[in-house]
Amino acid sequence: MVNKVKSILLISFIGLFLFFGVVKIETIYADTADVELRLHKVLLNENDTTTVFDNAGLPITPQVGSPLDGAEFTVYDVTALIASGETRDSLIKLFTDKGVTPFIDGVVALGVTGSQGVTGEVDFALSSTSNGKNASYFIIETGKPAVANEISQPILISFPLSNKDGSPMKTLDLYPKNYEYARDPYFYKHGREVSTQKDLGALQGAKFRLYKIDENGKRWYLHEDTGDNDNQWIEDVNSSDVTIITSDSTGKVSTNSHWLNAGIYYFEEVSTVTGYTITDEAMHVKVTVPDENSEPVTITVLSKTTTMDNAVVYNDYVTPPDKPKTPDTGGRLPDTEGFLPSTGEMMKSGLTVLGIALICQVTVLFFKKRTKND
Repeated sequence: MVNKVKSILLISFIGLFLFFGVVKIETIYADTADVELRLHKVLLNENDTTTVFDNAGLPITPQVGSPLDGAEFTVYDVTALIASGETRDSLIKLFTDKGVTPFIDGVVALGVTGSQGVTGEVDFALSSTSNGKNASYFIIETGKPAVANEISQPILISFPLSNKDGSPMKTLDLYPKNYEYARDPYFYKHGREVSTQKDLGALQGAKFRLYKIDENGKRWYLHEDTGDNDNQWIEDVNSSDVTIITSDSTGKVSTNSHWLNAGIYYFEEVSTVTGYTITDEAMHVKVTVPDENSEPVTITVLSKTTTMDNAVVYNDYVTPPDKPKTPDTGGRLPDTEGFLPSTGEMMKSGLTVLGIALICQVTVLFFKKRTKND
């Protein structure tokens, strides 16, 4: 797959953009005039799961969390895309596949928290219409604060908007939820003809484990259960809890729900498709997840490093051995001379023995008759 950011997976409606706490969701409806959007970039205690915040587009008082300066947000006008049938999920794919910098013509504004004099905040003035249609905006954090390796999940806003009492909304305060920068690495599994090196296409059903190596050289294997915004790792490679990742019908091998933070990881194949052998390259597939989401994830196979879309790991096709051929004897039994007499010799030997037996029998009868006459 496609460079993805973990935060993007969990995008929600406006009322859900409060983080690390229990969120009370309220929907905003109806028509509105132009709106002043204020984003609040704050860091909360992720262990606090009891505090409830009412985030209905209004400022939260008293101040919550630790405001973070230096987070850059970009606002894109996606009105035409929404009108053409794009959905929130497809927008995520369109933007993240391009490294969050497509649709340059659609950029409405760019702002950095703290740059306007208020810690952790940045303001955007948005029009409620675009080319005569109700406007839609997609807001992405395109630069993270230096003090936090986190990113806000993207926000989709579609007009019209109003307050709960139906009055036009003039200001909109949003508190994006934060997630660490993380990716969903992938590569493709193919078969290969040994002698010609011909690519035989995708292999479905090849199984892999994923591990990382700590500073002491110890391997830690990916646990099948995901934690809250993190993965679990175990040392026992034989544990039934180790995640087994299987190639799909296109040969794609992906971590799927297990998003990986910046670092180096390795895939190793544990079983393959019938008729193929696991190659050495399939046992050491190196994955490098960069610190910045604008940089691509790379896959290294046999010292060759590529992007994910171009990464192919091969298994060799095993040609079954030829069956032993039955010798062509023209309908006769094979000649076994040297071990047993051939058919002709056997017949000759049989007649000779029969002749001797008859002569002996005649001789015996002759002497018996002569003895009787005497």
